[in-house]
Amino acid sequence: MQQKKLDRILKNSRITPAFQQLRINNYDTKGKDPIVLQAKKVAIDYVKTFEQIRHERDNSLALLGQPGVGKTHLCCAVANALMAQGIPVLYFSHRDGFSELKATFGRKDNFWEVDRKSDCNQKVEAIKTVDVLVWDDLFKGSKISDFEFDIVFEVLNYRYINHLPVVVSSELLVKDLLKLDQGVGRRIIEPARGHLIEFPPNPAMIHGLA
Repeated sequence: MQQKKLDRILKNSRITPAFQQLRINNYDTKGKDPIVLQAKKVAIDYVKTFEQIRHERDNSLALLGQPGVGKTHLCCAVANALMAQGIPVLYFSHRDGFSELKATFGRKDNFWEVDRKSDCNQKVEAIKTVDVLVWDDLFKGSKISDFEFDIVFEVLNYRYINHLPVVVSSELLVKDLLKLDQGVGRRIIEPARGHLIEFPPNPAMIHGLA
């Protein structure tokens, strides 16, 4: 029964078979910038302390900044470790996820329908309420639509109010998130205090992973 539960959690996570193989211990830090090693330590600590902090305000993890340093690797590795403990996780890749959400309802002359169809509502509800949400590449892309921004705030605000953990990666730094929108920025940053890493722009630091 326990194995069936774990299999169901893994299936519902929407983590691809390739990403299911990612582990914290195979996140390579050899010869890398010290911040890469620090990120690995933060991820390890997050998994170890998760049961103690999961219902607290500071219960999230944020990996921000420089692309190519393995933020997705660590996020999925954390997700895999939590699922192995029987904790439901949902993986949401920002660009692919929004493409899927938009595909669930029609388009009007110049904008998406105001009234979301039921399938879209169900998908958003799942993102809002799952035990742990892994939001990968938040705000990835050149332009953020009103629809996209509204969903981001709706989800993050719900999870913030209800103390639901978010494991998030983004190419934006703290200052960028706050400049984009104070409300959204604070709902990412405040719950991740203690488990937040910023990778400053540095091409030499590229890890070879997304």
